Amino acid sequence: MNRSFRVSTRVAASVAAAFSILAGASAANAEDQGAKTLFPTHGVSIDVGSKRVIGYFVASNNTCNLTFLMSDKQVGDEVPANSAGRLQQSVAANGKARIDTAEGESLELACQPGATAMTVRLLTQVASYKDAK
Repeated sequence: MNRSFRVSTRVAASVAAAFSILAGASAANAEDQGAKTLFPTHGVSIDVGSKRVIGYFVASNNTCNLTFLMSDKQVGDEVPANSAGRLQQSVAANGKARIDTAEGESLELACQPGATAMTVRLLTQVASYKDAK
């Protein structure tokens, strides 16, 4: 079996696992989301504001190559009417990428040295207003 086919099979299995997690997972609160470690071809599912993000990464040439699907998160038995968007991003080892939402929550993705793992953190941005008097 060639290497390309084995990687494609692992990626397909990871995406299927991520969709299974998505279907069976209950919605988590932002404050319950700590840093997670993601390994190559292992799926992750995280709520970011009103969105659900599921995805995985593949390591290649000291780079984390991310593939994520983002959609409205499911509320109760109500299935979101719109389709998911697909995002692909390459992050160099020791680099970071962010996915932001309009609600002030972001997903920070950090590629670890040698692209052996990624750290995924949910961030909440808080804006403040100060009177200029």
